[in-house]
Amino acid sequence: MTSARSPLARPRAYLELVGVLAPWHREVVFLSLSDLDLARLDVAANPCSVSGSTGRAVASTFEQYWATPAKLEDLFRLLVAGSSARPWAGVWRGGRASLHAFSDPFGSALLALNERVQQLDAQEPSVKGRRPDQARSERVVAPYTEIAARWLGSSVWPAGMEVGGVRGMVHAATVTASRARSLGQRFYCWYGPAARSQSRKREIPRQRDRGRVETE
Repeated sequence: MTSARSPLARPRAYLELVGVLAPWHREVVFLSLSDLDLARLDVAANPCSVSGSTGRAVASTFEQYWATPAKLEDLFRLLVAGSSARPWAGVWRGGRASLHAFSDPFGSALLALNERVQQLDAQEPSVKGRRPDQARSERVVAPYTEIAARWLGSSVWPAGMEVGGVRGMVHAATVTASRARSLGQRFYCWYGPAARSQSRKREIPRQRDRGRVETE
């Protein structure tokens, strides 16, 4: 018997999830960019595609996440509660896409979350040459799990979204924020039409309209 939770029980919803029936589907990509990278970036084109003046992709197609700037603003309110600060330091638009620069308070909150996980990882005993067991891994990523559960409950998500998927986005955001700091770069979120994965024969068409880049 096919489970109600199985993709086979919801073929249209599943196909929309992978983009076959939803060419308008848009996703988020977290980026660490230098000023030169930013100047070369074509905001209208997905950074996971070979585009812009660099002629190369700046992120993997597997680094696209089912979120929106509005959902990230919900995360900001969870991490920076009671603050009058804003989530974005700036927004650039091009075609059907946008690029959002994380504000210092938002970036700092994500960095603090990453540091908590790193501290727990250092405190947890491990045996050299052995893979960490599941219980240890869950204890280490507990801060991610906690904020992911709160984020899942405070924002509207596609049917079937679970804490594990949201936690993956939180982890990706904190790791990119940490990379940006270590490289002396700025931390951004690109949002627009999803790029086609080379591992799939049928996927979302690539963005063709480069558009004109505008700033707000």
